Amino acid sequence: MELIIINIEGDKYTLNTSQGKIVTLNLVFFDLLKDPAVGDTIKINEKFLDENFEEKDSIYRFGDVNAPFGREITKENFSDVITIKFRTGEEIYLKRFFG
Repeated sequence: MELIIINIEGDKYTLNTSQGKIVTLNLVFFDLLKDPAVGDTIKINEKFLDENFEEKDSIYRFGDVNAPFGREITKENFSDVITIKFRTGEEIYLKRFFG
């Protein structure tokens, strides 16, 4: 699911879905050369928006896909990977960190 960032207050990201629904997620990003900004897009698995998601967290943390933190990325847990697409066209892939 692609979400457009419409507001950022600290770790609180207000996002707009393609269906026009407004959602809020607490997101922390590690080791980025530049931070996401209003107008950038986050591609994220819908499970993170599900209130009944078994690994629901109050703050989701993401960092470099090659970092030793988080799970090793496999086809079974690829849904833990998000994409940030900057307005410049640049894209980065991040994996979920736990803890």
